[in-house]
Amino acid sequence: SAWGANSGCGKSTYMVTIAMSLASKGEKIVMVTNESKATDLKTLFLTWVINRVFKYEKLSKKRIIAGEFTDEEFKLIKKAKEYWKEHYFKQIKIVTLSDADADFSCQMIRRAILREAASVFIVDTMKMTLSDDMADKSWIALIKDVRSLTELAMKYNVIGIITVQLAPSTLNRSWLDASCLANCKQIKETLSNLILFRKLVKAELDPNSPFFVHPFRRKLREDGSGEWYDEPYEADKEKTWIIAFTDKTRRGIDSGMDGSAFLCRTDLDHASFYETARCYPTRRLFTADDRH
Repeated sequence: SAWGANSGCGKSTYMVTIAMSLASKGEKIVMVTNESKATDLKTLFLTWVINRVFKYEKLSKKRIIAGEFTDEEFKLIKKAKEYWKEHYFKQIKIVTLSDADADFSCQMIRRAILREAASVFIVDTMKMTLSDDMADKSWIALIKDVRSLTELAMKYNVIGIITVQLAPSTLNRSWLDASCLANCKQIKETLSNLILFRKLVKAELDPNSPFFVHPFRRKLREDGSGEWYDEPYEADKEKTWIIAFTDKTRRGIDSGMDGSAFLCRTDLDHASFYETARCYPTRRLFTADDRH
């Protein structure tokens, strides 16, 4: 599966939440990153534990990095570290690379699978920035790298997850699909799932705006008919949201089939994402004014 987004949308943070979710189900994860330091990822994991396990929201990632906390919060951090060591330390292995070296990533992943029984690998990120320039042949290497990782996942029957950074030219698009991968859209052929996400623009929650996404929750009718219906959902405009498009999925309906996408509340300061509702994004282009 591949997750694609522009820089700053929370790809690495989302990978942390996925890793924690899978680890809690007994999976063993090797996380290969060329975007974050090991200490940065460990801070995200610690923030997640403090917020999601101990339900404490006053201690954000920024405060932990700055060392700004009370004596009681210091005790909570120590408690969270002990919880991490007891429940997740042996389940999640972090490997940091200086650049996006797919060959070395495959070596590290293969070693973790064979020697440590890893059942999941996460690679963040496959390439720093996709290019629309046909003369830039690096996109050919990226396609080959993704295929190598797909073959690795299939050969050893493990879960493979990668992140991809979208082309900058996609920033003004309200609808995301495989064309946002620029010249690398062929990687879609090798994937089981392709999810693309972006930050929601405030105008999309304004009923009077042409960009209004009509948030809803899909519910089953109680009359025994087996039919589903869309119940309108009022999304809090003061919260931060992302819209996730399922451009390809081997199970279920993708966004292109019914025009819907997932509306997820995000809290990057606390390393948390919440699948909240669904919506019907438009197929328009944002202007600079629309984005503010």
